[in-house]
This record gives sequence, structure tokens and C-alpha cells, in this order.
Amino acid sequence: MHSYLPKCNILNYQKLALLFTVYSTPGDLGNALVSIYLSVDDWNNYNPVLTADVSGSGAKVTFVFHDVAPGSYYLDLWVDNDLSDDWSLGDFVGWYGSGTKNAPSLSPFMVAEGKTVNKDIDCFIL
Repeated sequence: MHSYLPKCNILNYQKLALLFTVYSTPGDLGNALVSIYLSVDDWNNYNPVLTADVSGSGAKVTFVFHDVAPGSYYLDLWVDNDLSDDWSLGDFVGWYGSGTKNAPSLSPFMVAEGKTVNKDIDCFIL
């Protein structure tokens, strides 16, 4: 059984830069990694087009991607709390889309030059 974390606010900010902010989690997100992918197959094979570490610590952290080309992307975030290099019990995970921790269903989001996009993602403790 997972513990539900509140929604994470995601912002696409300014030209071709993505700014991601995560709020109100019960654990420290200071070691989170966020990744964007071109396809679900790329996500399944952990083949991200870009990854970013976070700025900040605790319950509010920010992710920034620079030089993101306009297009369609998929997103996840992960804190590898036990440093196992795999999703495992106690890790924090989230993605843009729906589903559960056992059956994530990623949804694409669009990045357009000069546009701002606001999205929410659900986060879970495995």
C-alpha cells in the first residue's frame, strides 16, 4: 500500500525552459531527479531526453530544464531514498498522467515556444 503525497505543481516557464516546483510532501525532495522523455517506450527503457536535479530541499524544490525544444514530452520524478538505482519501497515517485504506483499511465504534455503550461502530477511513496 502506498502513501499518497499531495499534487506537485509543474510550470513551463519562459522560452524553452521548463521550471518544475514540487510542494507539500512529507519527506525531503532534495535528492530528487526529474526526467523528460519523448515517448512512453523511452520511459519504460529509462532513456530520458533530459534530466535535472533539484534546487532546494524539504517539501518545496524546483526543477529547471534549459534549451527544451518545442514538442511533446512525458515526465517523471523520483527520489531514490535507498540508493538502489531502482524504484523500491520508501522511494518517492511521481509522473504526469494517471494510474497508480503499480500501473503508471503517463500522459504527454506539449512545450511550445513562448508559452506557459501548468500541470499537476500525483506523487507516491512506494
